[in-house]
Amino acid sequence: MVLSPSLFADDDVLGPAKEKFLDGDFAAAAEALAPLASAAGKDRDRALYLSGVARLENKDLPGAIAALDQLLGLADSAWKQRAVYKRADAFAKQGQWKEAVRIYEQEVARLISAERKNEISALYLDYADRAYEPNEAGKNPDWQAART
Repeated sequence: MVLSPSLFADDDVLGPAKEKFLDGDFAAAAEALAPLASAAGKDRDRALYLSGVARLENKDLPGAIAALDQLLGLADSAWKQRAVYKRADAFAKQGQWKEAVRIYEQEVARLISAERKNEISALYLDYADRAYEPNEAGKNPDWQAART
């Protein structure tokens, strides 16, 4: 399993779990994440996601689904979209193909929807606008970046 640098920061409160992940001790990683995953706080969503991943890697598939379901129940989190895919992976590993396929199909429909295309277009336009009209005084527009 490859760990993204965004999962763990250098001064991270989730640090003890990082060592367990790197050692491949996913049961211990899930255990280290349990207090943060159950407590309210800014890192709860990330702890729930990582707990789900650790449980998935440890083949505790019901535990993985439960952790990811808790994350999906939170009001707003940058980790929700990743959790959707990991949840589908857990169902697939359990042999619950219909549920996994249903989730994947929903995500494909979302990704190719007109709403998503408009969202991506807005990101590109915002990037071009920022390149065309820099915020810093005396800085010239980046015409090449604005065009691409």
